[in-house]
Amino acid sequence: MNAVDSILSCRELVKTFPSGDRTIEVLTGVDFRLNRGESVSIRGESGSGKTTLLSVLAGLEEPDSGALLWSGEDAFAMSSDTMARTRGGFIGLVFQSFYLIPELNAFENVLISRRMLGSLNRGYRERARMLLDRVGLTERLNHLPSQLSGGERQRVALARALMNGPRVVLADEPTGNLDETTGNNVIDTLLRLCREDGVSLVLVTHNQEHAARTDRQMLLHSGHLEKMRESTL
Repeated sequence: MNAVDSILSCRELVKTFPSGDRTIEVLTGVDFRLNRGESVSIRGESGSGKTTLLSVLAGLEEPDSGALLWSGEDAFAMSSDTMARTRGGFIGLVFQSFYLIPELNAFENVLISRRMLGSLNRGYRERARMLLDRVGLTERLNHLPSQLSGGERQRVALARALMNGPRVVLADEPTGNLDETTGNNVIDTLLRLCREDGVSLVLVTHNQEHAARTDRQMLLHSGHLEKMRESTL
């Protein structure tokens, strides 16, 4: 993999957590590189550290040691304010539990990503409408999350993740709360949007079929990230 094409990478990430009188090693030297426009899936057993790894890649959690590079820049060398601003325009996040604001409608939930970075203008409002149209929710802009199905809520979350034109989307079990048919539709939408916009994608999933649709498949096992073998899991 050409370093010039890398949009996100990490080297020798180590992350441990205290547990009583002992320490649990979750990441024990993770090396990873994501190319521009590439999609990569990460699978692993429950408790293997997949969510922890995604949190570190997003700069939401600091490792004990190791390096994280966003477009070649050392993310953890940034001040906390600079990192937060950089993250807001560089990374889009999608979670299993949607995390929509209950009091805001679909349109407002998408706009919240931009609002956190600064003032809004007509162009941003048009982009939010366009993204909701691309995920098939043109008629649901004014609906509250409680008025939407699980699949519709996750599609709002996808639009929100893309609102600021990120270079990378990190998706943590985005179909974990959905039935099979709805989950397949959400993955279809996620992969299509990232491909059309040239956005790199890291997809954490337990679903083998969803993982197989990405450009590369990885396995997080015993704290290390490995290339997936067909016989694994």
